Amino acid sequence: MRGNQYYILKPAVGTKETGLAFPAVESYDDYDFNGHSSVHKLTFREFPDFEPDIKFKLAKGAKLCDVMGQAAISAHGLLISENAKQAFSQINIAPHKFYPSYIEDHNGASHIYYWMHLVWKDITKFISYHNSSFYKRKFSNNLVELNINSDHQFWDIKKELGSQ
Repeated sequence: MRGNQYYILKPAVGTKETGLAFPAVESYDDYDFNGHSSVHKLTFREFPDFEPDIKFKLAKGAKLCDVMGQAAISAHGLLISENAKQAFSQINIAPHKFYPSYIEDHNGASHIYYWMHLVWKDITKFISYHNSSFYKRKFSNNLVELNINSDHQFWDIKKELGSQ
């Protein structure tokens, strides 16, 4: 039996398909970041008790694609197309909800996207330590492999490295 495979997903940038802009979408100048339904009210620890107001405009040099880079939402998740939503709906991923989002293109047309909001109170409950590899990293370079075999060790090492 083959073990599970895991992938790191992130928005692409600098390709023919996506364009050169990062982030690919930007907020409107008049967006109310302090409002009750603001994207700034989203957290990685819990789902909101409101429908978030998620709307962007396509950045100069960006193109619409299945996973859009954005910088306004600090909660865990991805800004995705309907095609990507359908694909994610068929696989086992962390607890999540899809919130309608809108992206205005360079011609003023509005496109429906979704914020796939990923929430877990304790992400370490999803880790299979025996089947996982951990590394101390600097930028994108792995410096040393870490031997972590339990939730307790994980949190001790995070504290020791100063990355809690």
